[in-house]
Amino acid sequence: MYAIIQSMGKWRQYLLGRKFVIMIDQRSLRTFMALSRPMFRILDDIRQVIVHNAELIASQNQLNENNEEYRAYSLKEGLLLYKGRIVVPNEVSLRSLLLRQFYSSIVGGHTRILSSFQRLASNFYWKGVRNNVKKFMGGCQVCQRMKE
Repeated sequence: MYAIIQSMGKWRQYLLGRKFVIMIDQRSLRTFMALSRPMFRILDDIRQVIVHNAELIASQNQLNENNEEYRAYSLKEGLLLYKGRIVVPNEVSLRSLLLRQFYSSIVGGHTRILSSFQRLASNFYWKGVRNNVKKFMGGCQVCQRMKE
């Protein structure tokens, strides 16, 4: 069970927003998996913010009207997608949480700007994501201590 949890944590950025199946053969693990929720909480938070965000509601309306400018957008399970990536509302707390998860966490590993950006941008979209990654990394206390 520990190995499964660790694996899910390690591959979280690739599993996020996608359905996946864990094949097991032990009854105790089946019980555990039935009690746990494979959905990541950040997606629920994004859904809640989208409902109250005027800009994203307007984008959804344009998408429903088949506006040509919005052909790269789609809706899936209450999430607005841009070229298959989840659109993150202009909410500082959500973006900060994503940046921490993809850079500062054990899984993120304080990697280079390009690596962190690519992992984050493969799943999520917002205007200025690359600059946000650079700015976040520049303010990382752990990285600053390591440079000294």
